Amino acid sequence: MDMYKYKKVSDDLTLQIQNGRQPVGSRLPSIRDCAQHYQVSINTVKEAYRQLEDQGLISVRPQSGYYVCHARSNLLELEERYVSEEKVSLSGISCFLAQIVKKQMDPDYVNLALACPSGENFYPIERLKRLTAQVLRSQSDIFKSYTLPPGSIRLRTQIARRSLQLG
Repeated sequence: MDMYKYKKVSDDLTLQIQNGRQPVGSRLPSIRDCAQHYQVSINTVKEAYRQLEDQGLISVRPQSGYYVCHARSNLLELEERYVSEEKVSLSGISCFLAQIVKKQMDPDYVNLALACPSGENFYPIERLKRLTAQVLRSQSDIFKSYTLPPGSIRLRTQIARRSLQLG
């Protein structure tokens, strides 16, 4: 089976990141330079970079370029830790709620309970529009099901990855 060109570029860059040839914090080649290196179109490289960004391997800095993020193994460890976490006892919940109420009084505490942070860094509207349209085109039956609490493991994993990136 013939692989998509963007997948080949993405896989090669993933190997470079995993092997340390592209260390955490390093800047990736510009889209044009990468397109010339792999002899592909600019759109192919953009899609490859988008894939790497979705995997949490790279992040984009406006007006600066693409940079290598946390190692994939750290993200997998985090995912395993939260997926395998055991249920909290009822007494643990009341203690946890007391900590939340206390933290809300702290001015340095950022409350994410409403999941409504503002600003382009937290809510990249154009990227979200593009991703939403892409998902709806590729998975038209997505509205036929509903995920019950504690929610989708895929969504929780992406939220954990984003949290790691934001520190």
